[in-house]
This record gives sequence, C-alpha cells and structure tokens, in this order.
Amino acid sequence: MSDRLDSLLKLLEQDPDDSFISYGIALEHISTDNYEKAEKYLTSLLIKDPDYVPAYMQLGHVYENLNLIDKAKNI
Repeated sequence: MSDRLDSLLKLLEQDPDDSFISYGIALEHISTDNYEKAEKYLTSLLIKDPDYVPAYMQLGHVYENLNLIDKAKNI
C-alpha cells in the first residue's frame, strides 16, 4: 500500500463523511489498476454525496476498465 493511500485511509477513519478523501482513495486505487476497490469507494461516495460530479466521471472510467460498458454508458 502506498504511503499516500495509507494516509488517506487514516484520514477517512477520522472523517468518514469527507467526500474529497473518499474520492482521493478511489483515485489511488485507479492509479494501481485496482478498479474493484475504486468502484467500491466511488459508489459509496455517490450514495452519500450524489452531487459529487467528478465521482461519476471516474466511475464511468472504472466501469469501462471492468468491461461493464452498459454501466459505463449509464453513469
């Protein structure tokens, strides 16, 4: 696990409602091609904060990389 990801996870423990931290964690997972974990964080983020627009764009990218093309188009 990268130091940055570890730091973000610790911050999320302190403030689980911080959308920016959840988004950052998802981006860290995307950067290591761990799309399943990125999907988990992005979908959770969008449930809590449906107005967090960048998460939709990244989730579409994640779905595309998971070969879930219909989901990517819908998101």
